[in-house]
Amino acid sequence: MRSRRKVFFIIRLINKGILLLLFSFLMAGIISFNKRGVQQTTLKQGDIALTNIFAPFTFSYIDEGKTLRARQISRDQVKDVYDLNFDIKRDVKAKINALFDSIAISSENGEITDTGLSLKTIKTLLAIPAEKKDDVRDKIIQICSFLLENGIIDSQDKEKLTNNSSFSISVHNLKSNVVRKRLVEHIPSIEELNSKINEQILFYFPEGRKLRTAVEEVIKKNLSSNLIFNKEKTEKKRQEAWNSIPRIEKKVKKNQLIIARGEVIAANHLSQIEQINKRGQSSQRFFTFIGLNILILVFVILFRKYVKNLSFVSSSFSVFCLLSFVSLLFILLAKGIIIFSLPFFFIPLAFASMLIAILLNLPTAIFLTISLSFFVGLLSNSLDIAIFSFIGGIVGAYAAEGIKKRAQLVKAGFLVGLINILIILALALLKREELLVIVKNSLWGMSQGLLSAFMVMGLLPLFEHLFKLTTNISLLELSDLNNPLLKRLIMEAPGTYHHSLIVGNLAESASEVIGANSLLARVSSYYHDIGKIEKSEYFSENQKGKNKHDKLTPTMSSLIIINHIKDGVEIARKYNLPRQIIDIIKQHHGTSLIPYFYQRALELNKDGKIKEENFRYAGPKPQTKEAAIVMLADSIEASSRSLDDPTPAHLKVLVQKAINDKFIDHQLDECNLALTDLNKISRSFTYVLTGIFHNRVKYLKTENG
Repeated sequence: MRSRRKVFFIIRLINKGILLLLFSFLMAGIISFNKRGVQQTTLKQGDIALTNIFAPFTFSYIDEGKTLRARQISRDQVKDVYDLNFDIKRDVKAKINALFDSIAISSENGEITDTGLSLKTIKTLLAIPAEKKDDVRDKIIQICSFLLENGIIDSQDKEKLTNNSSFSISVHNLKSNVVRKRLVEHIPSIEELNSKINEQILFYFPEGRKLRTAVEEVIKKNLSSNLIFNKEKTEKKRQEAWNSIPRIEKKVKKNQLIIARGEVIAANHLSQIEQINKRGQSSQRFFTFIGLNILILVFVILFRKYVKNLSFVSSSFSVFCLLSFVSLLFILLAKGIIIFSLPFFFIPLAFASMLIAILLNLPTAIFLTISLSFFVGLLSNSLDIAIFSFIGGIVGAYAAEGIKKRAQLVKAGFLVGLINILIILALALLKREELLVIVKNSLWGMSQGLLSAFMVMGLLPLFEHLFKLTTNISLLELSDLNNPLLKRLIMEAPGTYHHSLIVGNLAESASEVIGANSLLARVSSYYHDIGKIEKSEYFSENQKGKNKHDKLTPTMSSLIIINHIKDGVEIARKYNLPRQIIDIIKQHHGTSLIPYFYQRALELNKDGKIKEENFRYAGPKPQTKEAAIVMLADSIEASSRSLDDPTPAHLKVLVQKAINDKFIDHQLDECNLALTDLNKISRSFTYVLTGIFHNRVKYLKTENG
């Protein structure tokens, strides 16, 4: 198992490395590309040579086509190497011993521990006489050892091998250090061992059907495959097979005739001409390309160090993909502007800076601006343009931070344009340029700022959708109470709608005091209970008169209550709500208990055969600060409605009790809230609730009423 995890880790690492190198190569290739490239001799197979073509220099070249084909054939003939791991047998034995030890402890103290086995099997094992338990255990271990002796393959590995037409593999016996080939179809997976397992069980346990059933479950629960794919050995053997084929090399001397005039051009002629074209290009481009790759890799490494302590909504892999995509798009735009001979001042670096500031955060946008301004300098071969792009990009990032309306983007673009004009003026004064040139460049600078804003405005929804990101702009649009889903909530579940608004106020206030995303918390609160729309009359805040739960069993009532999470997720997906809001809908109850119906169930079933998990939400527990705050706000708002005397002191006690209950129930274990955060949240909730439940002044009645 450990070796498999190691293999998967290595594969993920290799994949990330490949993506990084691909990004680096693309960036370097775009920057180093020159539209005035070396003129090459272009011929096609089957054409007639119009002139004699001689080798301009002596060179040796590898016939790559033949070499690759021969090496690939040699490599493909190497079979996958699987290790016959005897540690698995020891692990299985240890697990079975541990299981029987656990059963022995359960027998002594009368408490059934969780072993992963069915209750029926545990009872059967407990019923085995003490003097026979060791014998049963030893026989189970013998059966497992017998089954593992010749190797068991993982079913997915077997299916993969079959699909890839791999009829045999090389099995390396780690004990005897012997490698032998085995047919894949003759190697069983655990799923294919049923008959053999039953055969062995019947041999060792001829009597006692119940015991045989229990033993079968124990074996299937603990038995695991012990043929482990060894990627390192396989790759080593394949590399050896690859390297065993020598490179097919050909040598051409200077002035040697390659193609005679009037000769039909063949494939071998094209191979030689291709080498001439490659060798004829300036070696400087190669060194430029390598140098750029090194610089890009250095920037990526620095970026990883820089953002190590920054928090992102998406995974680091998604962030890398987003930054790579934006960087490549910008470099392509910049290269296009240079190729079509447009002024360098029109290169829209502010576009990338503003986009990342909105999608991710300001620090990331600043680092990207520094990196891209450096490469703009290389592209334009001008320090002035690098400085101009850097300052404009930084201003754009700061101007776009925290934007909540699309109209604000135009203002940000206009501000970038003004700063561009100032920088152009400063650079022009240093160089003493003519007034007409300054005016023309200033117009290009203002146009660049506005273009950046409109590009962000147009591409922002696309990037939000592609990378599953939610910005303040889209959150603010969702906070509009005229949203169709919120209008449906107020019509079909008015009590829930009012409850959600108060939860939103509580969550927003608490988020602000601990530095969480207050807008996300408020908007998520508006939608956190949309699942109640489906059966609104079953929730107390929407009930008028009789309680529908009076006619239902506690189990059925709890099922209806719990299902509002599932219904909410389905409705949210139907209305295309962002993933962050859907996650909070899933998490805002965590795995909390529904105490009222649980107590009713206990009262109705005095024998105590009530499973607590049937009265708990499915989870997951809150994973973010915002989800935890919505959970606490939801719980506290619901509890506050039951207070007869909502004085500040009583509200403070209620808030502290609600937070403590969630903390003790381990609902806050998976979010990154500190105890100091909980204290701040508690004070914020108390303050808001005190404002909601403030005492009204009783005015004296006048004679006129």
